[in-house]
Amino acid sequence: MARSFPLAQRQLPLTRTRPGWLRFASKDVALQSNRGFTLIEVLLAGLITVMTMTAVARFSVSAMTGSQNKAIRSNIEAEILDNMERIQQKDSQLTWESIKEANEENAACNGQLTTGDSTTNVGPVTYLRRKFEEANGQYSVSAPKTFGAKINLSREIIAGPNATSAMTALIIYRFNTPEAKLRQEQRVLELNPNYAPHCFQL
Repeated sequence: MARSFPLAQRQLPLTRTRPGWLRFASKDVALQSNRGFTLIEVLLAGLITVMTMTAVARFSVSAMTGSQNKAIRSNIEAEILDNMERIQQKDSQLTWESIKEANEENAACNGQLTTGDSTTNVGPVTYLRRKFEEANGQYSVSAPKTFGAKINLSREIIAGPNATSAMTALIIYRFNTPEAKLRQEQRVLELNPNYAPHCFQL
């Protein structure tokens, strides 16, 4: 005789319902997420962005200014060095033989400079400066370019400060630094005219 077994009862999973207060809370969160940013949040984000961009802009301007000043200083140094080299070249060309051919021995050696109660023989320096600054002359060396009123690069040729260096020409280059308007720098070239030893034989 066949045995019959009772059918197993299938139990359906119980659906859990949320409490009412939880359903309302979730709806509020969903509504807040759909609303986006508030005006205060947008203003704060904009303020932070502006401050960040301002800092970046200042850093960029400072870097560009520093790079520009460095380039200007490099050009100034190159101009001074070029002028010094041309002066030394012309000094080597201004020989005693060429001075004798021009009958300018006395002018080249016996020029004097009176300062206060003392008189100093600065013939070689005076003659050398006149030759360098002579317009369209054979030994003329034009002054360096100024790089504008801000830099104002200039050149001055003077004799040494005392009797022992009176026959030494001091070529002084002065310029305002590109970093600060009130600061001035100078470069000095000491030059003994190559023909100066012949002046002691006169």
